[in-house]
Amino acid sequence: SQSYKKFPTQHDWLHGFIGATLRNCAHGLRRDGFLAINIANVAAYPNLAKVFLEYAKDNGWCLVETLQLQLSKMVGLKHIGKSAFKTEPIFVFRKK
Repeated sequence: SQSYKKFPTQHDWLHGFIGATLRNCAHGLRRDGFLAINIANVAAYPNLAKVFLEYAKDNGWCLVETLQLQLSKMVGLKHIGKSAFKTEPIFVFRKK
């Protein structure tokens, strides 16, 4: 059961699925605990990472760092000066 099926609109997914996830993490973490979460833009939600960051900050999470998760190697990019690996952000937050 994929979350996008249960929450079919961008608004519902952000507020229903991600909202509940962040609340559960806040409940389970101690004060000053860390949350690391991989949220990347997708074709159906091209500004997802930006919207997520705004939502998390508005709900009391403090962004500490953004890491890059290295994914699969992408053939043919090295010759045009781009990284040969696709990456996605991992946002690291601290619970206030």
